Amino acid sequence: MQDDGLLTFDILSNSLGKTLDLEKHDARENLPRASVTFTSYMTFSQMSSYLEGLPAQYPQRIRVDKPGRSFENRNIYRVRMTNNITNTVQKKVVFVDGGIHARELVSPAAALYVIETLIANTKLTETIEWQIMPMLNPDGYEYALNKDPLWRKNRSKSPSSTCYGVDLNRNFGFQWGGLGASSSPCSDIYKGTSAFSEPESRALRDAMLPLKGKVKAYITFHSFGQTILYPWGYSTQVKHPLTATMDTAAKAMAAQIKKTTLAVYSVGNSAVVYYPVAGASDDWAAYAMDIAHSYTIELRDKGVYGFKLPASQILPTVRDAWEAVKTLATLV
Repeated sequence: MQDDGLLTFDILSNSLGKTLDLEKHDARENLPRASVTFTSYMTFSQMSSYLEGLPAQYPQRIRVDKPGRSFENRNIYRVRMTNNITNTVQKKVVFVDGGIHARELVSPAAALYVIETLIANTKLTETIEWQIMPMLNPDGYEYALNKDPLWRKNRSKSPSSTCYGVDLNRNFGFQWGGLGASSSPCSDIYKGTSAFSEPESRALRDAMLPLKGKVKAYITFHSFGQTILYPWGYSTQVKHPLTATMDTAAKAMAAQIKKTTLAVYSVGNSAVVYYPVAGASDDWAAYAMDIAHSYTIELRDKGVYGFKLPASQILPTVRDAWEAVKTLATLV
């Protein structure tokens, strides 16, 4: 703020650089193959080993495929889970993804925790086929984990700039290029050269489109802010016709989280609670897939640590995620 011509400010951290450096290399280097952990941030290689090992351990319940590859040619995985994976014709689908923004390290951890918890919860896989893409932005994630902890975008190279990356959550083909998206390749919210210009957003699109009519709920995990958001995100002036339905379900998820983990999550329309976001995955899912329940869940925390959530907070945070997903599954 301004006072008598002078700028005043508050110091939020005296050692942000030191904190980021300390957190940069906290991934567990010696994690056994095909294992998962929620006490440190896993590398993409560790995640890949875990995901690729699942079908052999649970051949009747789990299939893993690769709907796409990233700009730097890393696999983008999809895990399909249900009690009888060979017979899914009559089952509704709940679709979950994570890791669309590189620096939101707890997001893919949350999706992995959903997978791991569903393995032990056969009741929730009786009538639902779960499809989970835990890491949509593997290039950006590895870059954030090892080089720049505040990196947000993917790692594609712009043909017209020396800057790298597209904000994948501005690259989906509904209201692409509208409010809250930038045309500058150097911007953190750069929309890309066209809708679905990026292989990572196309991977999600191509995994979901054949399921139109079957997907009853979509959740994308982000961080931070402890908020459950629903469409439309592209405008503060246009309401989704199922706003009341989504608001009721979001409040039920928030209530269950508070009941079990004591964490407080707010609820609301994403454009109103935060700011307009055009070309986002939750808006696209609600529109293109005609999904009645489409949510962005901003996980912990509320800003003390922000994007660099300490490893000690991974497990409490992913438990929030599970409570939300579990609750939604009973409502769709």
